[in-house]
Amino acid sequence: MSEGDEFDRDGAKNGSLLVQGGLGFGKGLAVFDSDADGVNDVLETALGMQVGLRDNDITLNDRFIAQLYRDLYFREPETPELSLQLDALNGDGKRVNRLMNLAQTQEFDRYQITQAVRLDWVSNGKIMTRQALDLWRTLLKNGSSLNDVIDYYVRNSGLQSVYLKGTNVELLHALEIPILNRRLTDAELADISTFIDQYGRIELLKAALNVPEFQQLTLNPLIVTLIADLLLDYALDQVTLGHYSEVLSNGTLTTTELIEWVLPLDIYKNRFIEEPQAKKIQR
Repeated sequence: MSEGDEFDRDGAKNGSLLVQGGLGFGKGLAVFDSDADGVNDVLETALGMQVGLRDNDITLNDRFIAQLYRDLYFREPETPELSLQLDALNGDGKRVNRLMNLAQTQEFDRYQITQAVRLDWVSNGKIMTRQALDLWRTLLKNGSSLNDVIDYYVRNSGLQSVYLKGTNVELLHALEIPILNRRLTDAELADISTFIDQYGRIELLKAALNVPEFQQLTLNPLIVTLIADLLLDYALDQVTLGHYSEVLSNGTLTTTELIEWVLPLDIYKNRFIEEPQAKKIQR
């Protein structure tokens, strides 16, 4: 991603790279958002908002729903979509339900976000950064295969040495605790080593990221933690991110409770409305 390419909002090589918040970049919002309140300048004019002032008041239900589409899908909602979500929100009054609904769709995961976040956790032991996620999505958007992106990512991760130089068993030992939270048996090591010999290490990683032990019946805690961070404009530090992923995984905190905690915060609102600069949140 560089200035002047399709991911630069002003499209000009002018010494600055201007990007839209959310889970990726592209021309879905079509026009420059000069005041960085989440609404592009053309749409602001149409809505009677003031260009040059952060005045995207997400305390209003329709503004809140529209911003969720921008953050999660990187586009404006269609009129029927907005009406459907507003009816649901007006019915139960729970904003968290609208976010969870939109995050559990194929569109949200069209660039294999769950795979990316799980892979980063396994490879580096942390929640994925905005820069890493942007790179992942950019590579896929530009036509790279998922296999090639995984290979590129692991070659530049904490798994690099064992992935490139280790034996099959050494690679499996590096993966077993982060994914299964237990040691593999000798029989499992032998069976999976045979799988690697037959299909390769990329296919092993793809399969490992989707084993039942590494998934949840609802949204994966890693994904929900990432969503919480993006809503807060990536204000959570790695210690806090790790803490929330842990308490989500062990059941101390539910995914709904975490998002319910995030949505009323000033640091979320202040992304879109002129307020004193919020400080980073510490645990």
